[in-house]
Amino acid sequence: MADALFFSCLLLFLAAMQGTGAVDYAVNGNTSNSDGGVRFKTEIGAQNSLQTMADASNFIWNVFQQNNPSDRKKTSRK
Repeated sequence: MADALFFSCLLLFLAAMQGTGAVDYAVNGNTSNSDGGVRFKTEIGAQNSLQTMADASNFIWNVFQQNNPSDRKKTSRK
């Protein structure tokens, strides 16, 4: 349960960090000694996470036909 919550929070955080231009993703291993951190490192990995986030962003931009960085709108929170 905690692993799913951590991963969900990570995805939400990365989605919120999306800007108007190119997106740079980073993976920070702050819990590398915990059970979830070890599982993340051995089963998912940082490179796979970065690739998944890039693929997801590209998919979303394609769905909304935002193929050029100038077409992408920054989402504001209220």
